[in-house]
Amino acid sequence: MPTNIHARIGYELSSGEVISVYNHRQGTPDFLGASLKQKFNSLEDVDQLMSGGDLDVIESPVDWNDSPASPSMPLRYRDRGDNSVDCEQHLTADEFLSTTLTGVGSYAYLYTNHYSSDGSYRWVYFSVPESIPAGDQITDHVQWTFVD
Repeated sequence: MPTNIHARIGYELSSGEVISVYNHRQGTPDFLGASLKQKFNSLEDVDQLMSGGDLDVIESPVDWNDSPASPSMPLRYRDRGDNSVDCEQHLTADEFLSTTLTGVGSYAYLYTNHYSSDGSYRWVYFSVPESIPAGDQITDHVQWTFVD
């Protein structure tokens, strides 16, 4: 499995703004999506994930010094001393998607309550298309999928 599948992970606030972090490796739904659903499934968990800043990978069995980490933990760039790795703020989910499309990701993950009938928060993801036809907006091609 290729490991350098980049993604952005976002959290939609009640105001409609989105805060997000970058995830460098293993950004596929079967790895990152599954980990988000299993380990970051409350507002508090997601807030803690966002506050840590950009990630190399969501689950790592070792830290930056190759010392064992039990249980597996997010490997954060801040923990190795990098600067400017704080979460980004986007005015809307569309802006979050545009940032993902034009910048870093193959996938965008969003913790939101807009797609559930009972108002509960759930993880959804969007796979960035290979290309967007000239004149189209990214919102013309958005189809969120629930992380299962």
